[in-house]
Amino acid sequence: MISDATAIFRIEGMTCQSCVRNIESKLGDTLGIISANVDLSKSRGIFKFEPQLITHQEISNSIDDAGFIASNYIEEVFVTINGMTCMSCVRNIESNLATKKGVVNVSVDLKEGRGKFQYDSNLITSEQICEMIDDMGFEANILTQEVTLSVIGMKCNKCVKKIEDNVADVYGVKDIKVNLNEKTAVVEFDPAKVNGTSITQRIISLGFEAKDLNNFQGKYKQASSYIITLGVFTVQWS
Repeated sequence: MISDATAIFRIEGMTCQSCVRNIESKLGDTLGIISANVDLSKSRGIFKFEPQLITHQEISNSIDDAGFIASNYIEEVFVTINGMTCMSCVRNIESNLATKKGVVNVSVDLKEGRGKFQYDSNLITSEQICEMIDDMGFEANILTQEVTLSVIGMKCNKCVKKIEDNVADVYGVKDIKVNLNEKTAVVEFDPAKVNGTSITQRIISLGFEAKDLNNFQGKYKQASSYIITLGVFTVQWS
């Protein structure tokens, strides 16, 4: 059985939500397309499709036919790397990863124990990048952020499932756990792909209230202590 695939494009030429709806409607009605999600602010389109019915290139052509310009979307991921002891380790990782298909740019910081990788997500995934580093004798993990939101309006486990299923489908979300009794949602996500504001808005769009807690705290896993502001709330991690 052939599994579903995902194609991600940079889409140039969009100016408003009407453009977004145009692309989503046109692609959504195309045979083989499972879902079409376009983000105007990021100039990005994410399309789940059945590769036995439509190809990556045909999706790109359909976007072009709608009057826009589709090109491969270059993503960025931050990875913690354990086991590096010197600049030779840094050069080893950078030189090896730079030759991998789909990897566009590599920058490794020995002092911080992390690396920044730009890549074509249609050719390689962030998980595969970590696996390649692991195969070199290091330990690599995607640097994710975890936030806790209060969620008002849940009445039963069906509400919990509705939120978990919908938020889990957001591109960049790694995990979500909703607690009905405590009225909270703990979400782990890749901040290079999605932010806390987008996750909050997704929950609100489902008919619930999602608000920051008193002394709201979140954290960047395996990171130093920082404080930043994400849209309507402040996040602290350590």
